[in-house]
Amino acid sequence: MKSIFLFAILACCALSAMLGCVKPPEFPIEPNIEFIPGSFAKDTLFRANPSSRRDTNYFSLTFTDGDGDIGDLDPQKRSLFIIDNRDGHIDSLAIPVVPELGASNGIKGEISARMFTTCCIYPAPYELYNGCNEEVPNYPYDQISYTVYIVDRAGHKSNELQLPPVYIRCFD
Repeated sequence: MKSIFLFAILACCALSAMLGCVKPPEFPIEPNIEFIPGSFAKDTLFRANPSSRRDTNYFSLTFTDGDGDIGDLDPQKRSLFIIDNRDGHIDSLAIPVVPELGASNGIKGEISARMFTTCCIYPAPYELYNGCNEEVPNYPYDQISYTVYIVDRAGHKSNELQLPPVYIRCFD
């Protein structure tokens, strides 16, 4: 009985020693992001309109960064960039500092972001209409896609990621 107990203790010690030697994952120093499928809060937004409230949407990304310098203490420093692929307009958001975990400098985690709706952009021959406050009967929805990326404190830019399309409702 003592030999079984001694063997169990030795097996636990050996397993602990092996697990203690496991190397932490190593990530490149450039951040890497991935869209979390299904993380859009909704697929259709009301257009931006001066006389009504602005609609919002939420999405989530996972990230890795080898040197662990994601985010900034200064909320004025923007590090998440969202590009409207229709016209190239760029919105930016601040990411708070992500604390390092353990002995490794590499980090991974999840970012949830809020983005605001925008105006509709009408195709020819309706391009002269104001997509924020004019309706075009033949064009009730505008499809929009975004490209996102992040930049860490050292200035390393992540991969660019195209998000799935969402729709803007172009009528009230």
